[in-house]
Amino acid sequence: MHSGAHAGTSGVNLSADSFAAEEHVHQKIMNIFIKNCCYLMIFFVADVYATNFEFNYNPHGTGMTGGFIVKGQTSGGDSNDKGNDGTRFIQDTINIGGKDYFHVVIDDANSDFRQESYTDSVLQSTGPNGVRSFSTSGGNERSLIGDRNTVSFDAFDITAWPRRRLANAKSPLGYKFFSSPGDTGTVLSVDQRYKLSGNGTIDPSRVVLRLEMTDASVSVTVDKSLLDRKPIISQALTEGTLDLQFSADMTGSTYADATVNAPMTNTLILTDPDLPVPGGADFDINDTAVVKNSNITAGKFVYAPGGGWSAPTDPTGAGGWDVDGSTFDPGTYTYSEGGFDVLNVDWRSFFESAQNPNSLIPAL
Repeated sequence: MHSGAHAGTSGVNLSADSFAAEEHVHQKIMNIFIKNCCYLMIFFVADVYATNFEFNYNPHGTGMTGGFIVKGQTSGGDSNDKGNDGTRFIQDTINIGGKDYFHVVIDDANSDFRQESYTDSVLQSTGPNGVRSFSTSGGNERSLIGDRNTVSFDAFDITAWPRRRLANAKSPLGYKFFSSPGDTGTVLSVDQRYKLSGNGTIDPSRVVLRLEMTDASVSVTVDKSLLDRKPIISQALTEGTLDLQFSADMTGSTYADATVNAPMTNTLILTDPDLPVPGGADFDINDTAVVKNSNITAGKFVYAPGGGWSAPTDPTGAGGWDVDGSTFDPGTYTYSEGGFDVLNVDWRSFFESAQNPNSLIPAL
């Protein structure tokens, strides 16, 4: 979800008898969720309602060069009707309520995954090459190397494109960067990879997002459609005699409020005929007759924006990443209990090597 991408829920502590069956099921659904949630790196915009944003997985606004790849195409290239794996990809820009946004759609019918988002952008100018703008999130190798005009060399032999064209596209996991011809690359420590990838650096109050992911037995939905509000996150698992439902509605609080308990659904129903007691494995977190001492902290966190982009010649960050020596100061999340550092995640755990057989990124 970055994205940063993270759900933003804190833990649920239960003091009850034994829920071994539920623990097994939760482990199963989390394994499926982690495996498929590579795109859940960023979410979350300002103070208007989602009716200003259309969520229908289609183009809106002004198209960007190479920003429309239709489903089913298999050849690469810069033209607007090409693709490489059948995934539908749309990127355009649109002004809503006086603000400029990048609008992005990713629709992978093969994996039943689709996501649509509007991310606050800074529109600088328009010209013969299209719109010149930048996102308010981080991620660019210039923050590690500096010069915007140096030819970008990497192990994929892209030797003719300046860094300003490639940005972080060739290293979305932030694993390593390259600085000269023949360079084998420098592996970044996990807590520094956001500088190259940008993962987890978006201000969640400047994005709206809808994500849907399903397969034969599992569905996951993230609905961040209220600007300046936290999302609704839902998961369901139905397989054989097992039915598990989870949702946390965090729309009741802003990113500056860590006091509101998100209404939560967390149920398990197991109709296994071999159970010694019918319904003996069932669970409902809101059943006070069974769950005596629950401590629900979902949604109880805050986000403090960082300084964003800046450079010695551009201290206010007006040029974004497109300035020599530019660096990005990310924001921070603080939780009412516990914590999660979205900038210190090894995103290779989401990487399926079998789906990327030619990648030079080693699997975990």
